[in-house]
Amino acid sequence: MIQTESGWVCSCPVVCCKHAHVIEISKRMREAVQEEVPKTIIKQVDLTKYKRCKSPNVVKQGIRRLKRGPVQGYKCKDCNKRFTHNLGFEKKHVAPEQITQAVDLLFSGLSSRKIAKSLEMTGFKISCKTVQNWGKEYAEIMERFADTIKPQVGEAWRTDELYLKIKGNRKYLFAMLDSETRF
Repeated sequence: MIQTESGWVCSCPVVCCKHAHVIEISKRMREAVQEEVPKTIIKQVDLTKYKRCKSPNVVKQGIRRLKRGPVQGYKCKDCNKRFTHNLGFEKKHVAPEQITQAVDLLFSGLSSRKIAKSLEMTGFKISCKTVQNWGKEYAEIMERFADTIKPQVGEAWRTDELYLKIKGNRKYLFAMLDSETRF
């Protein structure tokens, strides 16, 4: 591909060149991406209020010893309810480390049966359906987070095309990768 005053020119024999389309898509994507990536700030956990009754009268009350390890307990003085804080892993009976390990392996392409088997070897017996449910639940959370990220990309992109047959129709799939940031 060579850039001229009239646009991009390719040496391939096709009249409507796919490489030129990729360059145009790349230019539009670069224009859409902001110059600075907004910093993601993880909010500090606010335990000054109980989330159900919104009471500010919350005190620490003991440590619960669970199979997954000790968890700090809290008590609301207004409604006398006890609760634990486990952001993102509420009502889960398995340690957050095992859940994140399972979801990571699932996103890496390992089957849910193999993940359940590998976790069973470490002492946590769970079903493959549980792993699938975790994958579905946390994929939605990850998707919402990923939609907020605006990557910072460079000027050079690597592209590749792939022909796919979907329901008998040939389709193009263009894969683009930034040379510097690998995004």
